[in-house]
Amino acid sequence: MKKSETNAALDIQEVKSKMIVLRGQPVLLDRDVAALYGVETKHVNQAVRNNPEKFPDGYTFQLNIKEFASWRSKILTSNLPAAELSKITKGVRYAPTAFTERGLYMLATILKSPDAVRATLAIVETYAQVRAMVREMETLQTLKDGSPEQAAQLSQAGHRLASIEPIAKLSFQSPSRRGAMASSLKLGVEDHASPSLFALACGVLAIGR
Repeated sequence: MKKSETNAALDIQEVKSKMIVLRGQPVLLDRDVAALYGVETKHVNQAVRNNPEKFPDGYTFQLNIKEFASWRSKILTSNLPAAELSKITKGVRYAPTAFTERGLYMLATILKSPDAVRATLAIVETYAQVRAMVREMETLQTLKDGSPEQAAQLSQAGHRLASIEPIAKLSFQSPSRRGAMASSLKLGVEDHASPSLFALACGVLAIGR
């Protein structure tokens, strides 16, 4: 693999590690956007405040009380080193701002930094991969028992999913029942330790909730 390709893969992995699902869509929080762009969080939020016409409804939103509490709880119970946990929680007194895909693309036209181009390319590619994963999972959920092509379709879909991102373990038992499919897909998330496009797609589809 060429050095440029390796760097691109690392960039995408970093975006995946920071992306979360809120309100049914993958988003990045202001502090994580700042880290990707190599700027301070206040500069990210200033860009939004100074250009309100570029960030209409649906481009950004502030986490509500429940979302903020859930996010903090997940951070506190994560396996992050104590020093990093302290740094994150100490600097967050107010609910962060979440950037949707459209908001991130608009922000890229405003923020200029040495890391901006690489970060934007990685964000674009990550969203494309999440959409591809969601499409494949939606297809799987439409398959019905009794179809002569079922086994072949399941196998092909599994290979396509794995080509987007390797999955440690994924079972497609009783695909005629949505609940069973959801349980099988949830199993795949639990078995995947690293930041996962698959987990993000499950969040978008509200599987396992």
